[in-house]
Amino acid sequence: MFRIEDKIPLNKFEVLTFLDSLKSIKAEKIYPSRSIKSIYFDDSKLTMFLESEEGIVPRKKIRIRSYNDEENYLLETKISSPEGRYKISKEILPLKKDFYLKNGYFDNKYGICLPVSEIIYTRDYFMIEKIRVTLDTFIKFRHYKESSFNKSDKSVLEIKTSPEVNLDVLDNIILGRKARFSKYVISILNNKIFEKKYNVLSNIK
Repeated sequence: MFRIEDKIPLNKFEVLTFLDSLKSIKAEKIYPSRSIKSIYFDDSKLTMFLESEEGIVPRKKIRIRSYNDEENYLLETKISSPEGRYKISKEILPLKKDFYLKNGYFDNKYGICLPVSEIIYTRDYFMIEKIRVTLDTFIKFRHYKESSFNKSDKSVLEIKTSPEVNLDVLDNIILGRKARFSKYVISILNNKIFEKKYNVLSNIK
């Protein structure tokens, strides 16, 4: 099913303003906060990164995701097409997860894709009328083989709903500030390992 996914980067003050505004519009917190870990895969030329940065469609992102450090894993493919966005998700066993991390994942468009970035953050979930809104904070990322994380100075507000839903209720919150924002792209652009290995990153910046 295609859906709207609008993203708004927020600084610390804007996060506080957003949380305060939820009271006035009677937003409902629908799930407890969760820690999310995503490991993103890409081919040897970082094609998925480049396509995302350039806004090319159709394109994919491939990742393994887990919640709250539990031993339950999802293999997810996010697809952006001219018609909209959708996600294919399936549960995988720990052994299958370990296999993909060691040997890579074969995609019919990109070929063999290896793990390149690990991203961890806290997500809060809200419902505003029929609109699902998530807030991602404490975002940190690293090259998959690095030991230490870099911290992002931004949080991300994301609106997820079907195309027919009226978004007027959010006007006072988003103020038209929609943006293309990808945690995976940010993790690549802010990592010196990738900058040294792929000269094209310097040009993109």
